[in-house]
Formats: sequence, C-alpha cells, structure tokens
Amino acid sequence: MALLSHWWISTEKKKLTQTKEIEKMGRRGNSKQRTKPAGKRKAVAFRRFSQSSHTQTKRTSSALQKFSNDGAVIHMNKNGAPIHRMRTALKRNPKNELEAAIQRFVDLYDFAPVAYVSFDRSGRIEEANLTATQLLGEPRDRLIGRPFAFYVGDLDLFMRHLLSCRTTEQQVRTELQLKTRKGEPVPAQLLSTPITSTTKNGALLYQTAIIDLRERKRHEQQLAEQARLLDLTNDAIIVRDANDRITYWNRGATKLYGYAPEEALGRVIHNLLKTEHPEPLAKIYQKLLRDNYWQGEVIHTSRDDSRLIVFSRWAVDRDARGNRAYVLETNNDITARKDTEKALVLASRLPVENPSPIMRLKQGQIVTFANPVATKLLRSFRVGVGDTAPASIRRLAATRERTVTEMNFSGRTYQVLVAPVPEGDYVNLYFTDITARKRSEQQQEALYQFAQQQNVATSLSEIYDAALDAIQATLHCDRASILLFDEKEVMRFVAWRDLSKRYRQAVEGHSPWKANARNPQPVCISDVDLADLPKELKKAIRSEGIRAASFIPMIAEGKLIGKFMTYYNEPHSFSDPELPLSLTVAGQLTLGIEQKRVEQALRESEERLRAIVNQSNAGIANCDLTGRFLFTNRKFREMLGYTEAELAAKTLFTITHPEEADLTKHRFREMAQSGQPLDMDKRYKRKDGSFVWVNVCDTPVLDAGRPVSAVAIAIDITERKKAEDALRKSKDLLEERVRERTRELRAANKDIQGEIVRRKGLEGEILAVSDREQQRLGQELHDGLCQHLTAVALMARSVALRLRNHRVIDAADIEKIAELVNSAATDTRSLSHALHRTDVDAASLVTALQDLVDREIWKIPCRLEVKPSFHVTDDATAAQLYRIAREAVINANKHAQAREIVIKLERSPQGMVMCVIDDGVGFPKEPELKHGLGFHIMKYRAQLIGGRLKIERPKKGGTCVSCHFPDNAHQSHKSDATKSNRLSRLPGKLTKALAALI
Repeated sequence: MALLSHWWISTEKKKLTQTKEIEKMGRRGNSKQRTKPAGKRKAVAFRRFSQSSHTQTKRTSSALQKFSNDGAVIHMNKNGAPIHRMRTALKRNPKNELEAAIQRFVDLYDFAPVAYVSFDRSGRIEEANLTATQLLGEPRDRLIGRPFAFYVGDLDLFMRHLLSCRTTEQQVRTELQLKTRKGEPVPAQLLSTPITSTTKNGALLYQTAIIDLRERKRHEQQLAEQARLLDLTNDAIIVRDANDRITYWNRGATKLYGYAPEEALGRVIHNLLKTEHPEPLAKIYQKLLRDNYWQGEVIHTSRDDSRLIVFSRWAVDRDARGNRAYVLETNNDITARKDTEKALVLASRLPVENPSPIMRLKQGQIVTFANPVATKLLRSFRVGVGDTAPASIRRLAATRERTVTEMNFSGRTYQVLVAPVPEGDYVNLYFTDITARKRSEQQQEALYQFAQQQNVATSLSEIYDAALDAIQATLHCDRASILLFDEKEVMRFVAWRDLSKRYRQAVEGHSPWKANARNPQPVCISDVDLADLPKELKKAIRSEGIRAASFIPMIAEGKLIGKFMTYYNEPHSFSDPELPLSLTVAGQLTLGIEQKRVEQALRESEERLRAIVNQSNAGIANCDLTGRFLFTNRKFREMLGYTEAELAAKTLFTITHPEEADLTKHRFREMAQSGQPLDMDKRYKRKDGSFVWVNVCDTPVLDAGRPVSAVAIAIDITERKKAEDALRKSKDLLEERVRERTRELRAANKDIQGEIVRRKGLEGEILAVSDREQQRLGQELHDGLCQHLTAVALMARSVALRLRNHRVIDAADIEKIAELVNSAATDTRSLSHALHRTDVDAASLVTALQDLVDREIWKIPCRLEVKPSFHVTDDATAAQLYRIAREAVINANKHAQAREIVIKLERSPQGMVMCVIDDGVGFPKEPELKHGLGFHIMKYRAQLIGGRLKIERPKKGGTCVSCHFPDNAHQSHKSDATKSNRLSRLPGKLTKALAALI
C-alpha cells in the first residue's frame, strides 16, 4: 500500500506538467485530417494559452490545491487512455518553472501527512515539517536546533538508531516511544535516510520520517480490506524493483496473465511477459525518470502464449537519493478494444454493418449519416437523418479536437469518440457501450462505502442499513432483506426494504438450509413461476410482485448464522460474477454483525460486573497510581459518608488517619513497584470527622505486566477493634493480678536467687577456662607448629638452591614445597589469631564481626549484613554475640558444604536478632535431633544475655542459626525465676563439655 501511495503522489505530480510526448500523441491522431497552416495553428494555440493563463489566475492559493490537475481537462483517446491537456503556455521560463517546482516540493514536504525531521550526526534537529510540529506539540522555531532525544522516551534505543545511521548508508528503521511536549507517549517508527544538506555546506543529515503508529493497528484491518478490494479490480497492478524484478502481483495480474503470485514474484517482468515496447526500453526509462510517469501500449505474452495488448501506466518511486527504487505498473487489457478499433476501421468502410452506433454531423448540427444502431438511438430522441441532432449530441460535436467522453442514453452508458474532420466541416461520432464497466466501478465503490460505514457504525441497525444499501447498489436488485437465526434456530427478519408485513409473516422461518448445515451454497431462483416451491410459499411471493430471488448464506466461523435475500420484480438471470460478489458482501456483513455482537456482550458483562460491585457488602474503590479515586461503589461511599463527586476530588491518602498516612503511602508505592497485593488494618476519616477501622486489601491492576491502577477492598472492622480493645483491657487486668501474685512469690524465690547467682558464677568460670584453653592452644600453634613449618620451608628452599642445576631433580618442585609450607604457616598463624581473639565490646562488635568474615582461613566465602536499626549498648552482650557468631561460622565451615555464609544483624518486633545463614545441606528432619557441645555453648551464651537461640532450616535449604535478645538484655531481670528453673541442669552439661574439650 505504501507503493500505491507513492504511485498516487507521482501521478499527481504528473498532472502538474504536460509532457511533450502526450502532445505529440494527440497531434498524431489528427495529423491526417489537419489542414490548417502552421501560422494559424500557432495563433490558435496562443489564444488558448491566454485563456488558460487567465483561468489559472483564478485558482485558490491553498497549498493542498498544488496537488490538483491545475485546471487539466481529461479526455480519452481512441485507445481509452487518458489524455491530459494542460492549459499552460507553449513557451515557459525555465527559471520560473524551477522556482515553482521547488516551491511545490517545499509545500509537498511541509504539508505532507507524514511527520519529517532532519537531524545531524549528534541528533540535533535541523529541519521539520508541519506534521512533525503537530505530532511533537512544539512550534518549528523551538524544534530547530533542539536534540531529537528530548522527545524520545527510550534514550538508549534512539542512540542505537543514531549509531546505525552513522555506520550505514541504507535506510534505518527503528520503533520506539516518543513523548510530546505535554509528556504524552507516542509509539512511532523512525525511517532515517542519509542526505546531503544544501543549506549546511553539504553537511550530512539524516532525513527521518516519523510514522505515527497509534492509528496503524486500527487501520490495519481497513487496509487489509482495501487491499482485498484492490484485488477485486480487473486491472493488473504490478510493482517491480530497480532491477525490474516483480515484488507485488495482484489478483488482476493473475487473472490477466495466468501466473500465480508465487510464480511471478522475483522474476524479471520483461522476461516473464516477453514484453514488446513501442520504443527502446532505455528511452522509456529516460522519460520515466524525467517525468516520474510514463504510459503507452505494450504487448505481453500470457502463460498460455496468448499475445495481449495492454495500456500500461508506469509511476516511479524513488529512494532517499532520488534513484529509481520501485516502479508501479498498472496494465489494462485493451486487446478487445484494439480488436474493436480494427473492427471500427472495417466498420468505417461498411458503416451500415457496424454494430456500434456511428453518426456524422454536418457543421456539428445536422445529422447527415447514422447507421442502423445509431438510428435506433436517435429514434429515442424522435430525431432522424437530416434533422438537427439532440442538444446533448450537439454539445459533443462542438469541440474542434479529437476527444473521448462519456454519455448516458436510455439507461446505457456510452464512451463517445468525437473525431472532427476539418476538411469536410463535419464531425464523426463513434459510440462504445461501457455500461458493464461502469457497473463494475459502481459495485467497487459501493463495497468500499459499505466497509467505511461499517467501521463507524454504532449499532446493528446502522450496519443493516449500510448492508442493504450495498446489496442494492452492487447487485442491482429491486428489494432486499436480512434474516438471522434466533435462539430457537428460526430465521427471522431483522432488516428489509420495500417488503410488506403480510409477506414477511408468510415466509418468516423458511430457509433452504438447516441451522446445522455445513458449507451451505447460494440458491438462485431466476423465475418464481418456474421454480419448484410449495404452493403457499409461491403464492405469497407472487402476490408481493417478486419474480426472481436469491438466498445468500451468512457464515461465521463455519456456522450458518443467517442469510440475506435479493428480490427482482422481473425474471432475472444470475451471472457468474454476481455470486462471488454476493458472497463478498455476505462475508463483510457477517463480520460486522459478529463484531457488534461481541461489543454488545462486552457491554453487558461490564454492566453485570458493575451491578455486582455496587451490591457488594464490602467497600470497593478503584484509584490510579497517585491514589486519586476513579470509581467507588455504594458501600464505600456509605462507609465514609461522601458522595461520588466528593470522593473523585480526594485521594486514598487524604481520607487516611494522619498517623497512618505515611505508612499507607510507603506500602502503596511498594505495591505499585512489586505488582503484589498488600493487606493492612488502618483508619479512614469520615466526612463528619469520625474515624472508622477498616481492613484494606490493595490489589494492582496490571496491563502488559505493569501496574496501571489499583483496586482497594475495604471491610469495616470497627466492631472487631472494639472487641480487641476490650480483650486487651482484660489482659492488662489479668497481668496486674499476675504481678500481684509474682510479688507474693518473690519472697519465696529470694533464697533461690542466691543459688542461681552462685551457679552463674560457676558457669562464668567454666567459660573463662574454655576461653583460656583456646588462647593457650592458639599460642602453642603459633609458637610451635608455625615455627617448625617455617624451618622446614627454609630447609626445603635451601635444598632447592643447591640442586637448581641438577638434571634429575627439578628445583621447581622443591620451591613448591617451600611455598606450600609457608602457606600452611600463614594459615596456622591466622588460626591462632582467631583462637586468641581479645574481648569484644559494644562499640567494636561490627568491626570484630567484619574481621571475622574477612579471614582467609574459611573455606566458604563469608559476608556481613548490618541493618541501620540494629544496635547493642551492653559490652557483655556484644562479647557473647561475637562468640556465638564465631562458633556458628566454624560449624558451617566444617559441616554445611555451603557456597556462602551470611551474618545478619537487624531489628525485629521483639528486639534485636543476629542470624548466621548458610545455603548448604542443612540438618536432617528428625523428631529428636541430637545437639553437640557447640549448640549447648551457644544456647548458654544466649541465655546469659536474656535471649534465646533458634536453629531452623529455611525453605530454600541450608541452616539458619538466630539469636533473639531484647535491647536491654543486660539490665533486664524479667522472668528470672522461670529461667533459673530452665538453667538448673546446664552446669552439669557444661562441666562434661569442658572435660571433653580439655
């Protein structure tokens, strides 16, 4: 379709200038009958030039009229080809013509329906047409000089497009998102072609066509339908590239030449059709490139070796450099017309036997000759030979030039060739009946109008009316009707023209096919009187004045949904072209009906959903991503006391309690970013100032995977909150009574406290002994094994130095031994430092843990994550946390087989948490898991700081060792009595563990 658009523009350009070749063709047609001297002809031409110049001064200054014919009068020569006669001077000023041509092309660029901009290598805009300013919403003076990237949504994609423009000389295509001055997104396609600027000293610019894609999808179906209609034309439309290879081949070309599209595409057209040109092909291309248009008669050979004479019109489509890119060729088979012309030559010798009307008028007024057919034609005007011709015919004969025009006589359309004979002062008129061709053109126009009206129709009745108009216009029937199956599978009238109620009631329900019929075919009744129909049905049809009818099935997705009928007041013979045309109309009508049914079902579904939402007992609201309300149901408005208009001016955050507004905004942003629903309890502020507790579930509405709005479902939980408050008060009362009971028991527990203190002292001594033992082991490793390995490394290096030149022993192996021993010494030293760790206080806890994870002795990579909310103020707590973390990291390195170990420090609702997490094999799921010494030591250290130790297996695998402790663990003395009971058994276990360690 783009090539057809270029062809149309080229044709319009052609109409602006008259070529000398067409003038020569017009003169050659009358060369044998021309007797006027040259001087007289020049005088006549000069007078015509003066008249045409006077006419052209009256033209409007509208820029769009530059694409019109500039006053051209279209006539037809004897071949049926249009002859464009321009009312222009015989001699022209080349400079003025050049300026006018430049102005026309400037106007063509400015008023082009496609946005065009030109930018330099850096992407800065140098040129822009009016459509570009409208598309981007900026005036031209602001566009020029501004980077094009300012109007691009995806900057990376545009930069790749600009890079492609720099690295290639071919056209670069890119689809991206533009943004207008108001920030509105515009999907578009950029088609950039390098050009040389004539105003920038030959600088390289990239002329870019901006194709607005917003309407493309909507028009694709229309374009497909128009392309289908284009295939209905009898003309052969062919597009070929610069190498004359066929790139487009329509159905008319297949019908004319017999080659299928797959056989023709890619073939050189002159070889495929064995073209015989009227002049050398090089000369034809020279004229084509000069005028952008060429027409003439050529001879082609079809697939069955038949020689065809065609009238061929060529239009050139140029690329960005102005070279020939494509040629649009439209061919009309004029073989029959040529044969007719030959017959006319013979008929001119024997005019009486000529089947076409021929007449001669003396001085353009008196009929001096008419063959029998023409005599019959004149008889309709009550005129005979020797009488004055009818006024309409005299007007035709008044011209003094050979012309072709059209006239209507007695319901028929004729193409009239007016051939003045100046030598005899008479005019010959040759008539050709073109009624069939005109009818075909009217049918195509009616189908196109039906498609257009169907696209803008808002109801089924409008589609029915447009369909009936199209049926009557294309099939030329007297009456028509449309019937569809109802829910009981009975054919019912839904639209009709000129049918009585009595007839509709008599024939309603009758159908030549059953509802479940497969592949139903059209049924045509040429004469009702001769048809085999039931007597009652035939009687009803005849009483309505119907003599012929046709039944055309309407099929949707392989299922029969109805039919349309055509009626004729006289017997009618249905021709072969009528049935395919009827099926085409039926298919288009079926498509429109199904589309409107789907739209109606969608509207009904929306109404049902709206009714459900409005009757819901929960408050439902729809808001955009800024929180502004788009829709609220009745329950939501009753809950808050606002009207729908009042809520439309508010946001989700303005009706939220001030204490919860910030949290609501934060959670709402999280929902919009993650696309996941959120659920929370909060308070809404009513119109009267009171507050209502609601449970709100905010769910994002996704479009192509991205949130575009949110739906909030709110349930009133005020009564539940009141019950919770009452329960909380009862709980506080119970706790007060428990505290009173606790005070009574505190005296009894005073004696136990001394025992607990004594045992804690003993436990502390045990831990101190454990720490000293680890320190001693580290000291021994450092002073013993490390020194020994160092000495071995020195000895191995010495041996390597002595044996370097020996041919049998490789010195490099000895050096490797030294390196390995040194590495072992380094690891031993690091281990000794780990065992000899000094006490950690609260201020240096994070530093100590960072040093722990950064040690090179670990086989598994370790890292530390510290949340800003985590803090420890007690030094003893910090020391115990460090030892727990070290024990957990050691155990993970020994047993976990993990890829990573993470130490996390963060705050939880109950206090602080330290977690050591690995992604290893985890621990087995056994009912009674036996814990080792390390677990008991870590658990004991956690209890010393008032915390608790948990070992869990996460869902993703591995092991999580977490220590939960309060903020004031060192000062807290809550539930000491309970803890003393739980810890009463620990000293004995720790004593055994210490003995095992020693």
